[in-house]
Amino acid sequence: MKKLSFAVKANMNKPPRVHVQSADKKTTYGSFQANHCNEFDSWDKLSQEEAIELKHYMNNLEAIEHYFSTKALSEQKDFRIRLPGSFIDAIDELGKLCLEEHINLNVYDAMISAAIGQLKINTASLPDDKKQHALAILNQLGLSENVKADVSFKIQAVFAELLSIHNKSEKLHQKARALFNKDKSIAPKTIEEIAKGELSTSKWLVACAIEILLEEKPDVVQKILSDSDILFLWATPLLKNHRPLNELRVYLASLNNAETLIQKLNTMTHFS
Repeated sequence: MKKLSFAVKANMNKPPRVHVQSADKKTTYGSFQANHCNEFDSWDKLSQEEAIELKHYMNNLEAIEHYFSTKALSEQKDFRIRLPGSFIDAIDELGKLCLEEHINLNVYDAMISAAIGQLKINTASLPDDKKQHALAILNQLGLSENVKADVSFKIQAVFAELLSIHNKSEKLHQKARALFNKDKSIAPKTIEEIAKGELSTSKWLVACAIEILLEEKPDVVQKILSDSDILFLWATPLLKNHRPLNELRVYLASLNNAETLIQKLNTMTHFS
């Protein structure tokens, strides 16, 4: 249950001023300029739960300013997101522990960063005419930088999906040995770093990761990869390593546009 309400007031040519109020709006505890959260000096008036809620809100504002602009603080609106109650309870409990140790539990930075990354991934997947329209939209927000026709964001998306796979490291190791004769263990931390774009990886490992997704989450594959991506990132490395075409066809058969993909795959005979 929310303990606070936030009244955001326009402030001439400056970022808005935020008035921190009780949920029933009968009590105002203090205020601060949206880009200067440290102006708030009435923490002693707040309960532990209220302090945690305010800190979350401040983290949200700081993420808006960081990823967009100071001006964007004047445009802030609610964006509805549904989460399991148990997860929200966990955030609250962890928030209490972190507050006691003066640790900033910041979930908003990661959420906004991931959302922006997903917009860029999908923009890069669009056909050229729609991609230009999407780039224009992102450019208005200052977000068009690093939207590339290359596959870096696609690889991040693949490994981000891999994070939810049970025994992902063991399965990657098994695929690496079976498909490319690579006896290399991939730690969960490494998978996470690749998903975040903090670490680059080899083509053979990307192909292994995609094949695991094709086995366990085929519906997701076509949400994050175009037909060309699937053939380039998965089929090409395998064909270069002399994987029989008929084995690849089996994996593609479960996808929505299997016939089209298999036709394209059948033209890729220059690797054999």
